[in-house]
Amino acid sequence: MRRVLPLLILIAGCSAKPDDSGPPSGSFSGGDRDRLCIARSEAGVRAGIIAYGTGDSNCSVAGTLARAEAGWQLTPQGEGACKIVLSIDGAAVGVTGVSASCAYYCAPGATLTGKKFKRDATAGIVSDFGGEPVC
Repeated sequence: MRRVLPLLILIAGCSAKPDDSGPPSGSFSGGDRDRLCIARSEAGVRAGIIAYGTGDSNCSVAGTLARAEAGWQLTPQGEGACKIVLSIDGAAVGVTGVSASCAYYCAPGATLTGKKFKRDATAGIVSDFGGEPVC
């Protein structure tokens, strides 16, 4: 019996299903022109947000998405201090925290704080103000 128990534990561990609880890939809309995208690849998970304020002033940020204590954290490419915390619940994504160092990514009159997005198959490719895809 002592020899069988470790074998059973090993077999049970090997038969576990992979963790599919990660963020859903795709395009999300939030309001008139606000968009978010999430894309998985072998290199990891990328995300990008375009959020408009008054007129054409906007926040534009893209980077890596990883698990964090409070949900998921978007860290802009080439950045270390800016952290954007996202809550992801199925097809809904909300911005629940934005560090002060992220102000660089927003024009006056625009903010990421409190933005909410829902999966939207009609949102198309999420691109910045210049037309470049962010994911």
